[in-house]
Amino acid sequence: MRLFIAVDFSDEILDMLRDCQQQLQSQIRSAGMTAAENLHLTLAFLGETEEPARAVRAMEKISLPSFTLRVGGKAGHFGDLWWIGAEESRPLIRLADTLKKYLREEGFFIEEKKFRPHITIARRVVPVQDHHKIRLHVPEKEMNVGGFSLMKSERIGGRLVYTELYWKSLT
Repeated sequence: MRLFIAVDFSDEILDMLRDCQQQLQSQIRSAGMTAAENLHLTLAFLGETEEPARAVRAMEKISLPSFTLRVGGKAGHFGDLWWIGAEESRPLIRLADTLKKYLREEGFFIEEKKFRPHITIARRVVPVQDHHKIRLHVPEKEMNVGGFSLMKSERIGGRLVYTELYWKSLT
């Protein structure tokens, strides 16, 4: 099964992200928009594994306080993938780095690249014209992060479905 560990969002942040998707959709020819129920902030991507218990063990080692997450204020793209940014706060970076350390100890291959918190809102974006400048108004929103989830990703009936396998609370 394909696994990742992520933070889910408050309804207020989900509403803001859906508004950004609508703004984007009005300025492009086509895209694969991330389904509203799939919007999340990835902390670690595990890939294919049949051993979710190892990921749960890594998550259980984490003893960090809950914190405030600020989402928005900026948008951008990596090629044809569009994203909304999240603040690179110390508590968020600490959570991601600590989690990756424990996942490596459990035998997962986790890339060493710098954590860049972002939320993918669309893939395969085709602008109206090649040099068309896409502009999104992205307000900043805050929420408390009280925990994080081990998620399974699978295609069901041609649709990408994320299912929570385990939730770990922060102190």
